[in-house]
Amino acid sequence: MVKKTLYIIFISLLFTSCIFNPGYWSNNLILEKVDYDGNQIEIGGYYYKTYINSEQKLYADVYFLYNNGVIINVGGYIIGEGESSFNKNINNGYSISIAKKYRDNYGVFQINNTNLKIEKWYGPYSYVKDGKILNDTTFVLYNNSKEGEVDTIGDIYHFKQFSPKPDSTNKFIK
Repeated sequence: MVKKTLYIIFISLLFTSCIFNPGYWSNNLILEKVDYDGNQIEIGGYYYKTYINSEQKLYADVYFLYNNGVIINVGGYIIGEGESSFNKNINNGYSISIAKKYRDNYGVFQINNTNLKIEKWYGPYSYVKDGKILNDTTFVLYNNSKEGEVDTIGDIYHFKQFSPKPDSTNKFIK
């Protein structure tokens, strides 16, 4: 019985350290919210990446970045009907108001030269993603980043001028 208990403890520790800790997971935000007053990236709109979902529809994942260091992720918009439909969906008050209700849609970002870090919640945990600013309208967020290292494959986000941006005030980030 002792062997079985030790085995279960060992497997549990291995599981939580390897699977739930692939990058820097936390229950709270690790990165400090700091104001952004640089010129490395544009913030007068949103950044998006496109992808094909399981139903073979073209979607976009969208990040709004703000001067106060906050991000809002309102991703999952269908863009197959064209850019005007895409912008209409993003500006849809209902969609934004729903996104603003959930902590998972919020996070913070920090920029140091051309290095970018974005941290947001995924369920009960937050996760830091490392990125690189390619120019003032494009950045890449790396997958499976671990502290001190990044992979070479990442998601490329492009800037789109957009106004009015949704308000960044929220009850999740002080």
